[in-house]
Amino acid sequence: MARLRKAEEADAIPVKEPEFAFDFALRPRQVAKALGISNATLYRWVANGMFPKPHSLGPSMSFWRTSTVNAWLDLQKPK
Repeated sequence: MARLRKAEEADAIPVKEPEFAFDFALRPRQVAKALGISNATLYRWVANGMFPKPHSLGPSMSFWRTSTVNAWLDLQKPK
């Protein structure tokens, strides 16, 4: 699994960090597509503790930060 490319971040929602660095908010569909899995698999991984929990902006909107997804991808690399 590769890190998210700028093209995949293009339609993401920017999230401003306190240090003035920019991170992006990725919707579940975007994360699942980047990982090559279905939305159902993504949420199954979250429920089983295999993937970080999303942030929530209400009852029907959740997102992951690109930094969180990229950090998780880095942990999956064989040592």
